[in-house]
Amino acid sequence: MRRLLGSTKEDVEVVDSFDRLNEILAHVDTLLGEFQDDAEEYFKKFKMEYPSGSPSDPLSDEYAKFQSALYRRIANKDYHVSSETTSFDVEQKAVCPCPYDGGSTAIVGRHFILIGHLLQHLDLRQGAKVLEFGSGWGNTTLALATMGFDVTAIDIEPNFVNLIRRRCERQGVSVNAVVGDFSKIHSLQESYDAIIFFECFHHCSDHLGLLKGCYDRLKDDGRLVLSAEPISPDFDVPWGLRLDGQSLWAIRRFGWLELGYREDYFVPLMRALGWDIEKFTLPTFEWAPTFVARKGRNISLDRTYSPDKLLTRVGILRVDGALAASGSKGWLCYGPYTRLEPGRYRARFGVTMSAGSRGTIEIDACHDSGRRILSKSRFKAREIAASDISFIDLAFDLDRYVEDLEVRMHVPKGTDLAIRELRIDYRMMEIP
Repeated sequence: MRRLLGSTKEDVEVVDSFDRLNEILAHVDTLLGEFQDDAEEYFKKFKMEYPSGSPSDPLSDEYAKFQSALYRRIANKDYHVSSETTSFDVEQKAVCPCPYDGGSTAIVGRHFILIGHLLQHLDLRQGAKVLEFGSGWGNTTLALATMGFDVTAIDIEPNFVNLIRRRCERQGVSVNAVVGDFSKIHSLQESYDAIIFFECFHHCSDHLGLLKGCYDRLKDDGRLVLSAEPISPDFDVPWGLRLDGQSLWAIRRFGWLELGYREDYFVPLMRALGWDIEKFTLPTFEWAPTFVARKGRNISLDRTYSPDKLLTRVGILRVDGALAASGSKGWLCYGPYTRLEPGRYRARFGVTMSAGSRGTIEIDACHDSGRRILSKSRFKAREIAASDISFIDLAFDLDRYVEDLEVRMHVPKGTDLAIRELRIDYRMMEIP
């Protein structure tokens, strides 16, 4: 029989069957009953890889059904929002709620840091109306109420709602604590200066509907904040169940929905829904970013660069403003070293070229000083000149934020080509 858990921290078993998963999770439950303080170490020792066969369109019904079927295999039941409930002694936790009750200074300290990161990016006036979903133990809720904000806290668990009410009584502050799931966003009538999710958005089975509802309930100058949510550049699929050890255990043990999102899906989705969105991270806490979204303020990601904003090795900046090839082989342009968020883009060179041009023109999009090539293409100078094409296009995708995006053009010897402009256009995701 294989060992149930690795013998060292470096041993991570990739679970290859659901029978094997059942075996490991049963053993972990036994271990946690004896060594609760070491739970995180056990979770690090196993994971599953994503099964094949997932539909390609993350916004399709087929994709959602694939995720539901995967949940059913892991949890041994169908998902229902009632699975998100938690049982505990309200009076006891009102005195010492999670994470204080664990006695770990490291965990409490980490919790403070992450809540502080969220609060830092709220930037609200005193008395502003704040809607908090998934308020849980109420630590963020109480901090907001103590600062004088008008807070509405919604949680699916009645115990959590009662806990927040008791903690508010003890502290002498007021919060409108309400029992409800994420779908309650569609029945609310008020508008809010901020809507926040802290470590809870990933439990929503309809993130598209929730984001649309938040847009409707947010004031025009308000902000949506998602903090410490599993939105990362390297998640296995656009969105879906997380298959790390702890998530697998939580799905099986409690029936919770443990979702994750890849940045190159989530950020373009937000923009397609009308949001402007920024990502903020803390050193050593890159795994728990804070995303701040505002309603679209007509700030376009489409950018135009004149030739004088680009660098060149073999080009000459003419009096008319165009960047012309000197006749030598080499990089006619590179730059502009701009910051871009995840998404789908098109680089478009506006060019003029004489009929006598020969050779192959190469363009690419890259970052990290040219070490990471995102996309590249080649064009026959003769074909471009003969067809009287005035633009050369290159599509590329970003799966993470980059600080130094550049688009480069390499020309052969003797090419009579001039660049009039470089445009970088955002290609919007289509929402059904």
